[in-house]
Amino acid sequence: MSDTSPVSTPISAGVLIMPTNFDIMRNAIPAEPAAAASAPPVAENTVATDVMTVSVSFLTDSEQLEAMLPPGKHLSIHGPPVVTVSAVYQGGLAWLAGRGYNLILVALPVVHTGRTGQTVGRFLPVVWENMAEPILVGRETLGWPKIYADLPPVRRLNDSCQCLAAWHGFTFAEMAVTGLRPLAPAELQARAANTAPSAGLICHKFILRTGSWTETDADYLTLSGSDGARAPVVREVLTGKAGVRFNSASWAELPTMTHIVNRLADLEIREVYDATVFSQSGGSMGTTRILD
Repeated sequence: MSDTSPVSTPISAGVLIMPTNFDIMRNAIPAEPAAAASAPPVAENTVATDVMTVSVSFLTDSEQLEAMLPPGKHLSIHGPPVVTVSAVYQGGLAWLAGRGYNLILVALPVVHTGRTGQTVGRFLPVVWENMAEPILVGRETLGWPKIYADLPPVRRLNDSCQCLAAWHGFTFAEMAVTGLRPLAPAELQARAANTAPSAGLICHKFILRTGSWTETDADYLTLSGSDGARAPVVREVLTGKAGVRFNSASWAELPTMTHIVNRLADLEIREVYDATVFSQSGGSMGTTRILD
């Protein structure tokens, strides 16, 4: 019996495009709509990936964000204290034999001061996903802080969409976008110009040593960048008025993540910016390395 599994397809335990990096989005959009038709075909042993990302950003308080950074890791908030919440819905993953899963990422703008200089990126304090396999692989190989949540498909009707995250019946995160309209390339270029350059997504890999509550097997930062990533074909980019909310919970409602959700719910929301909603196919994730 022949083995037809995509053995040469690398396992990607994270998103195929970093939804908070406008540079990648900008470069992925063809100059002319017709250019998408000339995109290179998907390799014979891979499955094209369909991804829809809804990203909402809001301005908050710097001190509140600084308190969310891991101590002793030489991280500080960089630029305006803007939180970006991205809901990603992806299907057709080759390493899952065409299946998919959803995730929600929370990203903070940071700068890391290390032995070799400064690295500007987006720190992920938490990532929710709705499948065990990418959670396990992503935590162990990438160091991403992944935990489980119920993430139903995005609900889209006419010119609006809604994203929800729940755990055992308690909805702890909600995002809504209304008045959806196409985002022109010039508008996207303008947003990219106003966005600080980012080297990628920074995570704190922390794994306790077996048999001890004070010793660790891993306690360092990782950086997931775009090096080696395959550019996606972006089919549609939309924008609209956005709303985002984290709902405070009791310990009984969220016994394993009350401290996470309530910290996010306590963040001051000074201004909510227009959302970015985009759909893509293809693409791949870049490399991840330890951040010195």
